Amino acid sequence: MQVINGWGPGGSRVNAIKNAVFLRHKETGLHVKVHESRLLPDNIDIAFERLKHVLDRHLNGDACYDEQLKELERIREDRNKSKRLKSRLLKANLGSEIPIIEKN
Repeated sequence: MQVINGWGPGGSRVNAIKNAVFLRHKETGLHVKVHESRLLPDNIDIAFERLKHVLDRHLNGDACYDEQLKELERIREDRNKSKRLKSRLLKANLGSEIPIIEKN
């Protein structure tokens, strides 16, 4: 883990302070650079979390956690879409079967 100078908007103050993190996984050579926060401990936590996801994707490919989460979200969305369609069709059918009584 290396602590490096920050970058981005904020002027010379952001660029002069060492609050960004560079993490490298030695065995695979994968690395991440993080400068999300002004606080070094927050950036360290974010960097380890990102490196964990990058390493998971590298080792597991399509079976990684992120892909499994996307698949579950897609299944949930499809299920909700079919429920909405059934509800819409049911309401349309019920509306056509109810007789309209006119007052004289």
